[in-house]
Amino acid sequence: MLARNPSRRRRAGAFTLVELVCAMVIIGVLGSVTAAIVSRASSSFSSAGVGSQLSGEASSAMEVITRRLRDINAVVGSTPAAPNITSVSSGAITFETNSSFALNGTQVLYSDAGGTAMPIAANVTTFSIVPLDQSGAAIALPVSGAGTAAIQRFRITLTLSRSGINETLRTEVFIRSLMAGARP
Repeated sequence: MLARNPSRRRRAGAFTLVELVCAMVIIGVLGSVTAAIVSRASSSFSSAGVGSQLSGEASSAMEVITRRLRDINAVVGSTPAAPNITSVSSGAITFETNSSFALNGTQVLYSDAGGTAMPIAANVTTFSIVPLDQSGAAIALPVSGAGTAAIQRFRITLTLSRSGINETLRTEVFIRSLMAGARP
């Protein structure tokens, strides 16, 4: 029978230093690639969450603005029908007994009938109100007094921004009381 060499057995079952270093380098490369993928996925998930939250906030604010502007009454006895609007500037509108929307810093504030102004949107970077006439042409701002009689609708733009993510909503609002067949 052949005698076994104990030193051969150890060599066959053991790792050399070179093999150990190569294994550690491969594990390190795989770990850094995995960490980069997980980091990008986490960042995308966070951005999507912020974008979704901004979208919801912008939609809620735009709903309040749209409903209130749509329901502006016509001035009683005016022929042709004129909206009950006191003044419009690029970031503010005053209508019906001191109700208003206005950009104040990074908030859009709403005041109903001269009451305390309440924020309806925060983190606002853009809030613009463009009054439009019957043909859809923009009316030069600011508008007040008799100049408001030509206003038939508005183009509203609202942009919210947080953590480098922006959400912009735009809409046109027709004033119901000025539409054909509306009651004065």
